Amino acid sequence: MSGLFTIVACAWLFLGPGVRDGRAGTTGGDPGAEAVFAALNADDGWTVHKLDGRGGVDVYRRMVPGLENWVFKGIKDVAVDSTVLFDAVTDFEKHVGLSDDIPLAESVVLRRNGNQIDFFQLLDSPGWTLAADRYWFLRAFIYRDLDGVRGHHMQTWQSIDPSLYPEQRNAVLADYSSAILTPVNYGSWEIIPLGPGKSRLIYRVASDPGGRLPKAAVNLVTGKTLPDNLLQFEAEGKRRMAK
Repeated sequence: MSGLFTIVACAWLFLGPGVRDGRAGTTGGDPGAEAVFAALNADDGWTVHKLDGRGGVDVYRRMVPGLENWVFKGIKDVAVDSTVLFDAVTDFEKHVGLSDDIPLAESVVLRRNGNQIDFFQLLDSPGWTLAADRYWFLRAFIYRDLDGVRGHHMQTWQSIDPSLYPEQRNAVLADYSSAILTPVNYGSWEIIPLGPGKSRLIYRVASDPGGRLPKAAVNLVTGKTLPDNLLQFEAEGKRRMAK
């Protein structure tokens, strides 16, 4: 999963009205992939949001010129082999059901081309929240053994135009007519080997849930729920290592 639970949680808690025809609503702009990834990948410019938070995840935040909301980074050292962990992160078809806390209803690979994977995911918000479902079309880039370092892997993602896959988009609009397409969605997973059976998991995300959610609500809940994304893959990695 690409971490959108963090922003959809805002909709659950604050019940921002959605865009009813499935088109994106947004609270800010989009400065583009180059600017966003330059900020996400920078070592400096980050402020501590919460250290040793839920599940032992360290969370950091920063601003990016042109984006309304903070962008976030989560870091955790885990007792999972880096390649096993990365395989879990990039196994998109098996993301549904990884966590009871993240109601991912659909995860579909649309196209594979070398290290590039286009995929679709949809979060089915529980009915009691009265919040609209969210969905996204993304392009992931898979990088293994970065700079020749065995076990150092990274996956990046960014939004793509849903019209590239009209059959899937039409199916979403038919089955989830009130769902909102998230207008801003960038991020990455980076996994650094720390030794046999150990690795550092780094999650970076820049996102906007769409609708009319207050900026303060988005920032507050994103920072609070971000650890869930790392913890689900840590758990899945451990399950795979135990097999």
